[in-house]
Amino acid sequence: MTTLPALGPLLAGLLSKASVAVKFVIQQLPTIIEKIKPVVDVVMDIAKSLDMLSKYHSATELGDVILQAQNDGVTLDSCNGDVEKYHQKIDKVDLSQEKTALFSDNEKLSAGLLFIVAKLETQLGADVGQLIPLIYRNADFFNADRLSAYVVASTKSDISIGQICDYFSSNLDRKEAINVEGFLVGIESGLVVSKDIESVISTVKNARE
Repeated sequence: MTTLPALGPLLAGLLSKASVAVKFVIQQLPTIIEKIKPVVDVVMDIAKSLDMLSKYHSATELGDVILQAQNDGVTLDSCNGDVEKYHQKIDKVDLSQEKTALFSDNEKLSAGLLFIVAKLETQLGADVGQLIPLIYRNADFFNADRLSAYVVASTKSDISIGQICDYFSSNLDRKEAINVEGFLVGIESGLVVSKDIESVISTVKNARE
């Protein structure tokens, strides 16, 4: 992360205070940084679909606010690791056009991504971090509409986000994979009503690693 110096204090605070999903995403950053924009755009759209972060037009703007707030001493550490309290504080920050030039786009996007994951985790649990490698692998398939549908459906069933991610990474045994696949096919059938069931099954299977 030496190429993103502005993230130093943010990462230090997150690593000491943050939760499982955020720490997992921090570990993924060196891998995804070159293609971070499509990843963070999808995650931002998922958050907005769940009525989070409506104030911000983009993850870049959110990250800019986070980094400018950090320079003024507003950090997750200063809020004792309380994500909601931290959110309330950064929402009160007025962006300075002079200060925005202090940070690179990748720094802003990375800061935004980490905070969005922290917010999603408060509502969806620690497995949410596992969505990031999927989006990085294939942002066209794992887009905001599809993942939002998966996430919402998982909250109403006994299939977890972690199981969904493990299915697409081929990390489930055969019995569990069949169960999760049926769950996903049911969601996909609602997303693309014009497809026949065999096409839907093929769509899901072909997205597996």
